Amino acid sequence: VNDEHPSAEESDNDRGWRHWFRRGLNKLGRTNPSNRHGRDINLRLAVTVADLTDGVRKVIAVKRWATCPSCSPDVVECDICHGSNRIEVRDTLNVEVPAGAKYGSKLRLVGKGSVLQGGSKPGDLYLDLEPAELPGFRRDGADIHGTCLISADLARKGGHVTITLARGPVKIRVPERTCIGDRFRLRGQGLPVGPDGASGDAYLSVKVEG
Repeated sequence: VNDEHPSAEESDNDRGWRHWFRRGLNKLGRTNPSNRHGRDINLRLAVTVADLTDGVRKVIAVKRWATCPSCSPDVVECDICHGSNRIEVRDTLNVEVPAGAKYGSKLRLVGKGSVLQGGSKPGDLYLDLEPAELPGFRRDGADIHGTCLISADLARKGGHVTITLARGPVKIRVPERTCIGDRFRLRGQGLPVGPDGASGDAYLSVKVEG
């Protein structure tokens, strides 16, 4: 009498049937990837006034889901993506901001979004243009707020001082007997808004040295 237990090892024939069965299930449940649109990605891109005026090329890094390069119709379970048909990648992209673009507008990079799990065409990447931080200033919509540092002699006698704003250096007239806390309003020296070229204003609070 053979008291040995039957072998628990899978035979070649069993493995063949399991492989065929799983392939059939995958094909039945898989939608044609070319008919599916992937997920769009929305990001913010900080640009200066000079960038909008002159145009600029920027290099950005984007994390997204891309099609797994190791997958094929004959692969039942890929060792790289484990059957999801996608992998996470970090892409470096060159972005062209055209001259004349406006804050609040969007740039669209076709096919630079993510693919869906199970396979699809890639979505698109959308970049919202927003103002870059201006050191020493606070934004309030299209207006900017900051300080204007002048000497005690200039505050007493009056004259001119040059300060760098969003559009570059600006020469400001300082009246005689200007006091600490006085505020200058420079119309049109804020951030550009709207398609008509209108801009916000710059507000500068006076500080006196010494």
